[in-house]
Amino acid sequence: MWTDLTNKKIDDLKDFGGIYIGGGNTYKLLDNIYSSNFDEVLGEYYSKGGLIYGGSAGAIILGKTISIVTEENVANYTYEDGLNLLNGRSVICHYNEEKKAPLSMFIENNKTDIIVLTEKSGVIVSNINQIESVGFESVKLFSYSKEAKNLEPGESTTI
Repeated sequence: MWTDLTNKKIDDLKDFGGIYIGGGNTYKLLDNIYSSNFDEVLGEYYSKGGLIYGGSAGAIILGKTISIVTEENVANYTYEDGLNLLNGRSVICHYNEEKKAPLSMFIENNKTDIIVLTEKSGVIVSNINQIESVGFESVKLFSYSKEAKNLEPGESTTI
C-alpha cells in the first residue's frame, strides 16, 4: 500500500495486476494525486489496459469532476477536475433517493453526465467506452442530453 505517491512512475506499477484507490476525503485524495503528478501515471497505466478500482472517493476522482460531492472542502484544496477516465462522465457514490433533486440540478447546471452508484452497485468501465453494471443493485446513468437509464447487474452498454 502506498501512502506517498511522490516520484512514482509507470515502471513502479509493472508488477501489479491492478490498482485500488480507496475512500476518504475526495478533495484531499485528488490533491495528493495531482500534487505528486501521479495523475499522469494513472492515465498512462489505464490507457495501456491497466485495471483501476476505486471505492467511494477513489471512484469519484476517476470521473470528470468531483464538484458533485457533498462533503466540505475544509482545507480549501484547489482541484475539482477529476482524472476524467470515464469518457467525460462524473461519478457519485452512496446514492439514495434523497439525493435525486440535488443531482438533477447539478446535471442541469453543469451539463454533464453522471454514473450513479448505490452502496450495493458498481461498474466496470473499459477504455473502449463500455460500461458493465456489477453488484446487487442497478446503476443509474443520468444524462444531460438523454433520458436517465438503469443498468441492471450484468448488463452493459456503450458510454
